[in-house]
Amino acid sequence: MFRRFRCFFLAMVVVASLLLGGCGDDGATSSNSVGVVAFNGGWMSIIDTATQTVSEPFLAVELDSAGGGLFDVVITPDRKTALISNFGDAKVLIVDISKLSAPVVLRSVTMSFYAEDIALTPDGRFALVTDGGSSPKIAVIDVKNAALVEEYTSPDINPDPDITSYDTYFNAIAVAADGKTVLTVDYYSGKVNALTINDVGHLAFVGSIDVTDGGILHPVNVTIAPNGKTALVAVTSSDPDSTDTLLTADYMRFPVLEITAPGVVVLKNFVTTAARMNACQSIVFNGANTKAYALCTQEDPDLTDSVLPNNAIVELDVDSSSAVSDSGYTTEVDFVGTSQLFGVDTLAFDRYNRYLYVSNMTLSGAMSHLQVVDVRKRTVIKTIDFADVEMPPGGGVTIPAIPVGVYIR
Repeated sequence: MFRRFRCFFLAMVVVASLLLGGCGDDGATSSNSVGVVAFNGGWMSIIDTATQTVSEPFLAVELDSAGGGLFDVVITPDRKTALISNFGDAKVLIVDISKLSAPVVLRSVTMSFYAEDIALTPDGRFALVTDGGSSPKIAVIDVKNAALVEEYTSPDINPDPDITSYDTYFNAIAVAADGKTVLTVDYYSGKVNALTINDVGHLAFVGSIDVTDGGILHPVNVTIAPNGKTALVAVTSSDPDSTDTLLTADYMRFPVLEITAPGVVVLKNFVTTAARMNACQSIVFNGANTKAYALCTQEDPDLTDSVLPNNAIVELDVDSSSAVSDSGYTTEVDFVGTSQLFGVDTLAFDRYNRYLYVSNMTLSGAMSHLQVVDVRKRTVIKTIDFADVEMPPGGGVTIPAIPVGVYIR
C-alpha cells in the first residue's frame, strides 16, 4: 500500500459536468467532462469543473466499510459508470454516475487481495486491479456484468506452498490505447512488467524491463500516453552507495518506455530534471501528447528541522517523436506527503479547461483539500477545502475529509 513501509492497515471521487468548448492543443474533442474524487474515509463527491466546486458527500454508507479505505477511481468511456477501490474490504465498487446529483452503487466485486490501483481497457469492458503491495495477482473484472473474469497470478510463483515469496509482484497497472498492452510495476524488483489482454479478458505475461538504472530507482506507478506509444514511470530515488533509506534528489530521473507492438515495450531513456525532486507518485499526459505532468516530492533543504517542503508538479515536454524532456518548469502545491501510494492516481487533467486537479499522494500528513492548477499560468488558481464528515452518518463522530484518487474523463 505505501512505499517503503508496507502496512496492512486499512487506511475519492470527482464527477464534473462541463459545457465549454474544447482546447485543441490539449487534444480535447468533446464539449463536456466527467470527473470523480474518492475520499479515504468512505465516501465520494462530485466536482463541477466549470465552477471548480465540489458536491456534498455521496454514498457514505454504500461504499462498504469506512475503515476499509477508498483509494483509486476510474470512469468508463461513456461517462456513466465509476469504479472505486475499497482497500481493506478487498472490493471494487461499481457506481452509476449517469445522474450526477444522485450516484448509485450498482454492485461490487470482491477479490482475494487488497484492492488499490484500477485501470480500464479503452473500450471500458474490463477493469484491471492490483494490490499495490505484496501480491502477485491482477484481478480482471467484467464491468458490465460486475463479474470477476480471473485473478491472474505471476508466472514466477514458487510452487512450495510453505514459501510465500514470489519473483514478480504487481504494484500498479495501466492499459495502452491499443486495448492489448498492459504495463505493471514491481517496486520490489525494480521492473516494469509487460502483459497482453485478449478479447475475453485473459492476461498473458510477455516480459519485464529493469528500470532501476543500476539500483537507483524504485517504480511506484506507470502512465501510458493517449497515443499508446510512450509510457512514463513514477519512481523514488535512492543513493546506490548508501545503506540509508532516505531518498535523494541526486539520482532522480524518469524512465521513459516505448511501446512498439502489443506487449512489446523497450526502455527508451531516462529524463533528468533541473528541479530537485526525490520521488514521484502520479503522472498524467495532456490529450495532444505534448506535455506530461508529474506530482513529486521536493528535496528537503534542511533535514534538521521539522518543516517539510511542499509537493510540486514537474512539467515535461513530449515532442512529435514521443521523446520526453525537461521543460524547466515546476509548480508548487500545498501538499506535504513524503511517501507514495502504489498506483493510485492523485493527479487528474481536465483537458477541456487545461486544469490539473491535485490530491494527496499519501495518507501521512494528508490535507483536507484539493487544488486546481492552471497549466498555462503554471499556478494554483483555487483550493477546494473540505469540512469533516460524520461517519457513519448519524453516528455523532466526525472524521477528516481526505481526498485521494482523482479521475476526470
